[in-house]
Amino acid sequence: EFPLFELILSYFRDLLVMKRNGNNDIINFDFTDLIKQSSENFTSESLFELTELVNTYRDYYYRNIKKELLFPSLLLKIRNKKEL
Repeated sequence: EFPLFELILSYFRDLLVMKRNGNNDIINFDFTDLIKQSSENFTSESLFELTELVNTYRDYYYRNIKKELLFPSLLLKIRNKKEL
């Protein structure tokens, strides 16, 4: 397994939790300040969409679809979802 996808998903989960409940239930509590700040840059809807996107890219990874292009493409899409 490739843990980077799980790390990204747990980060997005924490962003959603922060937006909805505050910081009591976040997983990555070592990064509470970063999560709080970052949660302001995304809407809940965009975080749900990004979670689906990461899951799709995880499937691509396990199907060996252009692995060298997956992360640059995924990171660009995440950046473009950010509320500016």
